[in-house]
Amino acid sequence: MTHTATEANEELPGVDADRIREVIEEYLQLLGSEQLDRITELFTSDALVEDPAGSKPKSGSSEIRELYRVLHELGKSKVRRHSIRIGSAIAVVHFTITTTTETQRIELSPIDVMEFTDQGRIHRMRAFWTPEDIAVS
Repeated sequence: MTHTATEANEELPGVDADRIREVIEEYLQLLGSEQLDRITELFTSDALVEDPAGSKPKSGSSEIRELYRVLHELGKSKVRRHSIRIGSAIAVVHFTITTTTETQRIELSPIDVMEFTDQGRIHRMRAFWTPEDIAVS
């Protein structure tokens, strides 16, 4: 029997693939924006963020808010989504963020792995990228 991704996720209790997709889309819209409180609200109060993966995790709302404040202060950002894959309460998101500062254009295409609670909030996020993945022009 063949199932769509949404059907497969609907079979698992407490997991709502549509809600996860909505949160991811909102996350991508808010990246680099001035709405720091709103992006922080997408995460649980005890969430962990490794950006990049393998770095010291940012823990809790204040550290996560600071991470996104720094991104916002770099300059104006535009995000282009490439793909979203959802399995159970985990999503993998590939996107490109382009930030324009006064003197340069910075482009990064990370792959984020997000773990969600049953309520659709991000509990853990790991952003996979290295300095070699950054293009500056």
